[in-house]
Amino acid sequence: MAAERVVVGGIHGFFGKQRYEVTVEVSDGTGEPRMDLPRRIGIAALLDDADAAESRANTPNPPSVSTRSGDFAELMDRLVYEVGPGEEEDGEQDGQEAFAPAPRSGPGDLVLIVGIGASALRVARSMAALTGGAVAYGGAARGETGERVADRRTALALRARGVNSGHSAFVAFILPGIAVEGPEYEECVRALRGIGPDQTWLAVDAGCKPEDTVHWTRAVRSVVEVDAVAVEGTSLTLTPTSPAELELPIGWVDGGPPR
Repeated sequence: MAAERVVVGGIHGFFGKQRYEVTVEVSDGTGEPRMDLPRRIGIAALLDDADAAESRANTPNPPSVSTRSGDFAELMDRLVYEVGPGEEEDGEQDGQEAFAPAPRSGPGDLVLIVGIGASALRVARSMAALTGGAVAYGGAARGETGERVADRRTALALRARGVNSGHSAFVAFILPGIAVEGPEYEECVRALRGIGPDQTWLAVDAGCKPEDTVHWTRAVRSVVEVDAVAVEGTSLTLTPTSPAELELPIGWVDGGPPR
Protein backbone atom coordinates (compact mmCIF):
# COMPACT_ATOMS: atom_id res chain seq x y z
CA MET A 1 0.00 0.00 0.00
CA ALA A 2 2.84 2.41 0.83
CA ALA A 3 6.59 2.55 1.28
CA GLU A 4 8.78 5.18 2.89
CA ARG A 5 12.51 5.59 3.30
CA VAL A 6 13.30 6.79 6.82
CA VAL A 7 16.64 8.42 7.60
CA VAL A 8 17.57 8.65 11.28
CA GLY A 9 20.32 10.98 12.46
CA GLY A 10 22.98 12.49 10.27
CA ILE A 11 23.41 16.06 9.09
CA HIS A 12 21.06 17.26 6.35
CA GLY A 13 20.79 13.76 4.91
CA PHE A 14 24.47 12.87 5.22
CA PHE A 15 25.79 10.04 7.42
CA GLY A 16 22.32 9.04 8.63
CA LYS A 17 21.06 5.51 9.13
CA GLN A 18 18.26 4.58 6.78
CA ARG A 19 15.58 1.95 6.64
CA TYR A 20 12.43 1.27 4.66
CA GLU A 21 8.97 1.06 6.18
CA VAL A 22 6.43 -0.75 4.05
CA THR A 23 2.69 -0.97 4.66
CA VAL A 24 1.08 -4.06 3.14
CA GLU A 25 -2.44 -5.44 3.09
CA VAL A 26 -2.84 -9.20 3.48
CA SER A 27 -5.82 -11.40 2.80
CA ASP A 28 -8.23 -11.95 5.69
CA GLY A 29 -9.17 -15.37 4.36
CA THR A 30 -8.16 -18.71 5.78
CA GLY A 31 -5.50 -19.40 3.18
CA GLU A 32 -1.86 -18.58 3.82
CA PRO A 33 -0.90 -15.28 2.11
CA ARG A 34 1.60 -15.74 -0.69
CA MET A 35 4.17 -13.19 -1.75
CA ASP A 36 4.17 -14.06 -5.45
CA LEU A 37 6.34 -12.42 -8.10
CA PRO A 38 3.92 -9.59 -9.02
CA ARG A 39 3.60 -8.60 -5.37
CA ARG A 40 7.37 -8.65 -4.90
CA ILE A 41 7.82 -6.52 -8.00
CA GLY A 42 5.16 -4.09 -6.74
CA ILE A 43 6.90 -3.66 -3.38
CA ALA A 44 10.25 -3.18 -5.10
CA ALA A 45 8.69 -0.47 -7.27
CA LEU A 46 7.29 1.26 -4.19
CA LEU A 47 10.72 1.24 -2.59
CA ASP A 48 12.30 2.67 -5.74
CA ASP A 49 9.66 5.42 -5.88
CA ALA A 50 10.18 6.28 -2.21
CA ASP A 51 13.95 6.38 -2.64
CA ALA A 52 13.74 8.57 -5.74
CA ALA A 53 11.25 10.98 -4.14
CA GLU A 54 13.37 11.30 -1.03
CA SER A 55 16.49 11.95 -3.07
CA ARG A 56 14.76 14.66 -5.12
CA ALA A 57 13.38 16.32 -1.99
CA ASN A 58 16.62 16.35 -0.01
CA THR A 59 19.27 16.82 -2.68
CA PRO A 60 17.90 18.90 -5.57
CA ASN A 61 21.52 19.77 -6.45
CA PRO A 62 23.74 16.75 -5.71
CA PRO A 63 26.70 17.95 -3.64
CA SER A 64 30.23 17.50 -4.86
CA VAL A 65 32.32 15.04 -2.88
CA SER A 66 35.61 16.69 -3.76
CA THR A 67 37.56 17.78 -0.69
CA ARG A 68 38.54 20.90 -2.62
CA SER A 69 35.00 22.09 -3.19
CA GLY A 70 33.17 24.77 -1.23
CA ASP A 71 30.36 22.28 -0.51
CA PHE A 72 32.78 20.00 1.30
CA ALA A 73 34.11 22.86 3.43
CA GLU A 74 30.56 23.95 4.26
CA LEU A 75 29.64 20.40 5.25
CA MET A 76 32.63 20.15 7.57
CA ASP A 77 31.70 23.49 9.15
CA ARG A 78 28.23 22.13 9.83
CA LEU A 79 29.69 19.00 11.36
CA VAL A 80 31.84 21.04 13.72
CA TYR A 81 28.94 23.31 14.67
CA GLU A 82 26.15 20.77 14.95
CA VAL A 83 27.79 17.63 16.34
CA GLY A 84 30.91 19.01 17.99
CA PRO A 85 31.49 18.77 21.74
CA GLY A 86 29.93 22.22 22.29
CA GLU A 87 32.48 23.26 24.90
CA GLU A 88 32.57 26.75 26.36
CA GLU A 89 35.70 28.64 27.35
CA ASP A 90 35.71 26.97 30.76
CA GLY A 91 35.61 23.53 29.13
CA GLU A 92 32.10 22.67 30.34
CA GLN A 93 29.42 21.59 27.91
CA ASP A 94 26.29 23.71 27.67
CA GLY A 95 23.47 21.27 26.86
CA GLN A 96 20.94 24.02 26.19
CA GLU A 97 23.00 25.61 23.42
CA ALA A 98 23.77 22.28 21.73
CA PHE A 99 22.17 21.69 18.36
CA ALA A 100 18.50 20.84 18.92
CA PRO A 101 16.35 19.22 16.23
CA ALA A 102 12.96 20.53 15.18
CA PRO A 103 9.94 18.25 15.64
CA ARG A 104 9.62 15.97 12.64
CA SER A 105 6.62 16.82 10.50
CA GLY A 106 6.78 14.64 7.38
CA PRO A 107 3.87 12.41 6.31
CA GLY A 108 3.94 9.29 8.48
CA ASP A 109 6.58 10.59 10.90
CA LEU A 110 5.97 9.49 14.47
CA VAL A 111 7.23 11.72 17.29
CA LEU A 112 7.15 10.35 20.83
CA ILE A 113 6.87 12.80 23.75
CA VAL A 114 7.48 11.16 27.14
CA GLY A 115 6.59 12.96 30.34
CA ILE A 116 4.72 12.96 33.61
CA GLY A 117 1.23 14.40 34.00
CA ALA A 118 0.00 17.14 31.71
CA SER A 119 3.43 18.19 30.39
CA ALA A 120 3.57 15.54 27.66
CA LEU A 121 0.02 16.39 26.55
CA ARG A 122 0.72 20.12 26.33
CA VAL A 123 3.91 19.55 24.33
CA ALA A 124 2.26 17.10 21.92
CA ARG A 125 -0.66 19.45 21.30
CA SER A 126 1.56 22.48 20.76
CA MET A 127 3.81 20.61 18.32
CA ALA A 128 0.79 19.26 16.44
CA ALA A 129 -0.78 22.72 16.28
CA LEU A 130 2.38 24.23 14.79
CA THR A 131 3.04 21.48 12.24
CA GLY A 132 -0.49 20.37 11.39
CA GLY A 133 0.04 16.89 12.84
CA ALA A 134 -2.26 14.58 14.76
CA VAL A 135 -2.15 13.80 18.49
CA ALA A 136 -2.30 10.29 19.92
CA TYR A 137 -1.82 8.94 23.44
CA GLY A 138 0.09 6.23 25.24
CA GLY A 139 1.35 5.02 28.58
CA ALA A 140 -0.69 5.94 31.63
CA ALA A 141 -2.91 8.46 29.80
CA ARG A 142 -6.48 8.06 31.00
CA GLY A 143 -9.71 9.59 29.84
CA GLU A 144 -8.26 11.13 26.68
CA THR A 145 -10.28 10.91 23.50
CA GLY A 146 -8.19 9.89 20.53
CA GLU A 147 -6.04 7.12 19.16
CA ARG A 148 -3.98 5.10 21.62
CA VAL A 149 -0.53 3.77 20.78
CA ALA A 150 0.64 0.86 22.90
CA ASP A 151 2.96 -1.25 20.71
CA ARG A 152 4.62 -1.61 17.34
CA ARG A 153 1.41 -2.67 15.60
CA THR A 154 -0.61 0.37 16.69
CA ALA A 155 2.35 2.64 15.92
CA LEU A 156 2.62 1.29 12.36
CA ALA A 157 -1.14 1.74 11.87
CA LEU A 158 -0.81 5.36 12.99
CA ARG A 159 2.09 5.87 10.59
CA ALA A 160 0.11 4.42 7.69
CA ARG A 161 -2.77 6.80 8.31
CA GLY A 162 -0.30 9.66 8.48
CA VAL A 163 1.17 8.69 5.11
CA ASN A 164 -2.30 8.51 3.54
CA SER A 165 -3.43 11.84 5.01
CA GLY A 166 -0.11 13.64 4.59
CA HIS A 167 0.65 14.51 8.21
CA SER A 168 2.85 13.45 11.12
CA ALA A 169 1.72 12.15 14.51
CA PHE A 170 2.72 13.18 18.03
CA VAL A 171 2.24 10.57 20.76
CA ALA A 172 1.89 11.96 24.28
CA PHE A 173 3.27 9.09 26.36
CA ILE A 174 2.55 9.64 30.05
CA LEU A 175 4.48 7.84 32.78
CA PRO A 176 2.58 6.83 35.92
CA GLY A 177 4.78 8.95 38.20
CA ILE A 178 8.27 9.91 39.32
CA ALA A 179 8.78 6.52 41.01
CA VAL A 180 10.08 4.35 38.19
CA GLU A 181 8.90 1.05 39.56
CA GLY A 182 5.80 -1.13 39.82
CA PRO A 183 3.62 -3.10 37.34
CA GLU A 184 2.23 0.00 35.60
CA TYR A 185 5.70 1.39 35.00
CA GLU A 186 6.93 -1.98 33.68
CA GLU A 187 4.03 -1.97 31.23
CA CYS A 188 5.07 1.50 30.06
CA VAL A 189 8.65 0.28 29.56
CA ARG A 190 7.46 -2.56 27.33
CA ALA A 191 5.40 -0.12 25.27
CA LEU A 192 8.29 2.33 24.93
CA ARG A 193 10.56 -0.41 23.62
CA GLY A 194 8.02 -1.51 21.03
CA ILE A 195 6.79 1.75 19.51
CA GLY A 196 9.90 2.57 17.45
CA PRO A 197 9.44 6.33 16.90
CA ASP A 198 11.34 8.50 14.45
CA GLN A 199 12.08 11.02 17.19
CA THR A 200 11.78 11.01 20.99
CA TRP A 201 11.39 14.06 23.25
CA LEU A 202 11.33 14.39 27.01
CA ALA A 203 8.64 16.75 28.29
CA VAL A 204 9.91 18.21 31.56
CA ASP A 205 8.44 20.75 33.97
CA ALA A 206 10.95 23.46 34.85
CA GLY A 207 9.29 23.85 38.25
CA CYS A 208 9.94 20.27 39.37
CA LYS A 209 12.86 19.46 41.62
CA PRO A 210 15.93 18.88 39.44
CA GLU A 211 16.77 15.63 41.22
CA ASP A 212 13.27 14.29 40.50
CA THR A 213 13.54 15.22 36.83
CA VAL A 214 16.98 13.63 36.52
CA HIS A 215 15.65 10.47 38.19
CA TRP A 216 12.78 9.71 35.82
CA THR A 217 14.48 11.00 32.66
CA ARG A 218 17.50 8.79 33.33
CA ALA A 219 15.15 5.80 33.51
CA VAL A 220 13.55 6.73 30.18
CA ARG A 221 16.94 7.22 28.52
CA SER A 222 17.92 3.71 29.55
CA VAL A 223 14.99 2.38 27.50
CA VAL A 224 14.85 4.63 24.40
CA GLU A 225 17.24 7.01 22.66
CA VAL A 226 16.22 10.60 23.38
CA ASP A 227 16.72 13.35 20.79
CA ALA A 228 15.77 16.51 22.66
CA VAL A 229 13.96 18.10 25.59
CA ALA A 230 10.73 20.14 25.62
CA VAL A 231 10.43 22.39 28.66
CA GLU A 232 7.16 23.60 30.19
CA GLY A 233 6.46 26.12 32.93
CA THR A 234 9.55 28.33 32.69
CA SER A 235 7.53 31.41 33.71
CA LEU A 236 6.32 29.72 36.89
CA THR A 237 9.67 29.10 38.56
CA LEU A 238 12.75 30.99 39.71
CA THR A 239 14.98 28.31 38.14
CA PRO A 240 13.81 28.10 34.50
CA THR A 241 17.20 26.83 33.29
CA SER A 242 17.31 23.76 35.54
CA PRO A 243 16.45 21.34 32.66
CA ALA A 244 19.87 22.19 31.15
CA GLU A 245 21.32 19.88 33.80
CA LEU A 246 20.03 16.95 31.72
CA GLU A 247 22.79 17.73 29.18
CA LEU A 248 20.41 17.25 26.27
CA PRO A 249 19.53 19.79 23.56
CA ILE A 250 16.46 21.88 24.43
CA GLY A 251 14.38 22.37 21.29
CA TRP A 252 10.96 23.37 22.62
CA VAL A 253 10.08 25.85 25.36
CA ASP A 254 6.57 26.73 26.57
CA GLY A 255 4.76 25.73 23.41
CA GLY A 256 7.23 26.60 20.68
CA PRO A 257 10.85 26.66 19.50
CA PRO A 258 13.20 28.50 21.88
CA ARG A 259 13.80 32.14 21.05
